[in-house]
Amino acid sequence: MRHFERAGLAPIPAPTGFKTGSERVRTLAYWLPSAGNLRKTERAVQETLGLLALELDHLGR
Repeated sequence: MRHFERAGLAPIPAPTGFKTGSERVRTLAYWLPSAGNLRKTERAVQETLGLLALELDHLGR
């Protein structure tokens, strides 16, 4: 959103790609790392780094 606004556009927010699931019983396995949760962490870090890169890019303008 910020990137497009700074480019002079008026974007309309439309959330997509929701990651939802059913409420599970909190067993020991819930607290242990899993491949699926590591992928979610990777996605969050990637999004954060992308936002940081855009902020740094816009500082020079």
